Amino acid sequence: MTENNRFKWEVHPIANEANIVKGKKCRFTILTPSLIRMEYDKEGIFEDRASQSFFYRNFKPVDYVVDETDASLRVETEKLILSYVKEAEFAVDTLSIRLKCEPASVWNYSEDFEELGGTASTLDGINGPIALGVGVCSRNGFSVIDDSNRMMLDDDGWVNVRRKNTVDMYFLGYGFDYLGAIKDYYRLTGAPVMLPAYALGNWWSRCYRYTQDEYV
Repeated sequence: MTENNRFKWEVHPIANEANIVKGKKCRFTILTPSLIRMEYDKEGIFEDRASQSFFYRNFKPVDYVVDETDASLRVETEKLILSYVKEAEFAVDTLSIRLKCEPASVWNYSEDFEELGGTASTLDGINGPIALGVGVCSRNGFSVIDDSNRMMLDDDGWVNVRRKNTVDMYFLGYGFDYLGAIKDYYRLTGAPVMLPAYALGNWWSRCYRYTQDEYV
């Protein structure tokens, strides 16, 4: 690895063409039967660079059926049914996804939903409860991750801004298969980097001096 590339992460962001359903202003990428990327851009310009969160969209081909009319688009996989009003902006009455597995929930775009929480980016300065980010599992069987405002990675590995006024979201509809949801999420993002065993010892995360009693 050269000096110029030592901070460049290997990514594979371009999705398999067989998994893409594309319109003039929208693009749906069926990554797995339960995982769909949803994009909207008024000018029909879609993002193929890796984002800060999602590095690997090159999943194997997925079986799905497309039912299309002049006004509507329906994409059905083994696990999900996506319904969309063609060429319309994503809205609560233009885009929805229904789970075919238990609990057979329906998500309408922009509606609030309850998920089981994710993680926090740092514990610096924290002494007590902390709000968690959006997780990939929920009692409703689905979660939605909005990637629209995250930075993109250029070919040289440095971050750059994305186009404004675009929508880039991921729907994870795994029902109660929580382990499957997490596994496929890691396929998309890459697994967390683990510290080697030789680096482990006494680790402290709080950023203030400990008293003798606290240390004991």
